[in-house]
Order: sequence, then structure tokens, then C-alpha cells
Amino acid sequence: MKRDLLLFDGHRFQAARLALGVVNVKGAGSPYECKESGFWRTFAETDLSDETAIRHFIARYGDPVGRLPAPSPVANWQELQETLKLAATVWGEPDSDGICHASLDAATLKSRAPGGGALTVPFTLELKGKATARRVRTLADFMQVSAFTMIANRTPMRRCDACGYWYGYEHGGKKYCRPACTDVALRQSKKGAA
Repeated sequence: MKRDLLLFDGHRFQAARLALGVVNVKGAGSPYECKESGFWRTFAETDLSDETAIRHFIARYGDPVGRLPAPSPVANWQELQETLKLAATVWGEPDSDGICHASLDAATLKSRAPGGGALTVPFTLELKGKATARRVRTLADFMQVSAFTMIANRTPMRRCDACGYWYGYEHGGKKYCRPACTDVALRQSKKGAA
């Protein structure tokens, strides 16, 4: 039996600016469907005063709280970031292969989390072949459910060799978080060989 999928339909924005703690964009953004997991940890580590890091995140995933294209104050991201920072404490330091393993169990994390670790997130359940998919409404919900699911499943994590974002490491030898990063690494290795 296949595992359940977690999906989110969002908009990413290529031309974001950060001014006085507020993100501004032009246009409605590009729609996309998100299936990746693990990047929530990258968001948890993001310096919310670093315009480059914020622009990169918004270009790849969009606004965590879903305000864009209206101005989005970064201060509105802090509560989500704190929750995800707590979730990230479950994983220990990377081993010699760069893989982090869950070192705390969900019960220990639950005892530390605000509200006793309860998470209420609205979603739509869809049939996808022999699996089901939970489609959440916001990127914040997607990241929180991803974190909780990875904790419950004790999913190992690793940084992508191409972009540095975290991802759920599910099988040996995987070095990239998504196909685009694999393509970038392949192009770079071909340039180096030429």
C-alpha cells in the first residue's frame, strides 16, 4: 500500500522585495503544486532579516502565510518559524553521510510544544490511485503537517547537495531534494568534465 500524499496548491513569486520588514511582489505569481517534504526545516533556519534568503524561499515556495500578492509582513512568519524550529530539534547532528536521524520521539516533542503538540489543520482528502492525498489550504499548514508527519515517521533528513535545502531522506544514495536540483548537478558535472 502506498503512503498518503500531502499536497498544497500555491503561488510562487520570482520578483519579491523586502523593505522595512514587509515583502512586496508584482503580479499574481506562478501557480504550482507542492509535494516536497522537509523544506520546512530550511524555513525554520531562515534569517527573516535576510532579503536574499526570503526572496529565494518565496521564488521557490511562495508566502508561508498566504498574504501575497498583498504586502506580507515578515513578522507574521515568526510564530510559524518558532513552531518549526521546535520540530527541527527532533533531529540530531548529521552523520558522516550528511543524514540526520530523529533523536527525540514524538511524545518528548509533544511535551515541549505549545498547546501540548496538537495541530488542527483543515484539508481535503482526495483519492490518488491506490493512495489518498491530503490537500491543505496554506503553505504554513503544509509545512506544519510535513514536520509532524516526519516526526511521527521518524524520517531521516539531509541537505540537498545542490541547493542546501533540507529534504526527507528516504533511500540510500539520494543527494538532491528535487529533480531540478538533480538537473543542475548533472549540468555542472558535465561542464567540469568538458
